[in-house]
Amino acid sequence: LKWRLYGQLYFQCLLLLYVLYLSCFTLCCFYRPLQPVPSNYTLQYSDSNTIYIQKPLQDCYVSYQDLLRLGGEIISVIGALVMLVLEIPSLWHFGPKRHFGQTVLGGPFHVLLISYACMVLVILVLRLTSTNGEIDVMALA
Repeated sequence: LKWRLYGQLYFQCLLLLYVLYLSCFTLCCFYRPLQPVPSNYTLQYSDSNTIYIQKPLQDCYVSYQDLLRLGGEIISVIGALVMLVLEIPSLWHFGPKRHFGQTVLGGPFHVLLISYACMVLVILVLRLTSTNGEIDVMALA
């Protein structure tokens, strides 16, 4: 009875929010700013079939579509921060062994949430510093 009155609606709302959040993150990754490889560009591997590379940060947000993607990226970063803010106090309250070990509290799903949020923040730092390796972390997230 409690599940049908309260739990089911709560679970469905969280599921909808999470699916929308993941869709937003996926679209931002899919439409990330790329440019053709310049003729004088040195590839990391000689047998690489790379035809596009990441645009520099200052060239990424010039059109309306770029600003839409920026909005999605901001939503992704805010979502990651919200996940961490919600998960860390619960982790401290119950302790790592009880928090991750009991399926009633969510079980291993919390490990995925925390690691995903950390990877999104790592992507943010790599993007802002224009460091290579952003694509690797993005593929893991």
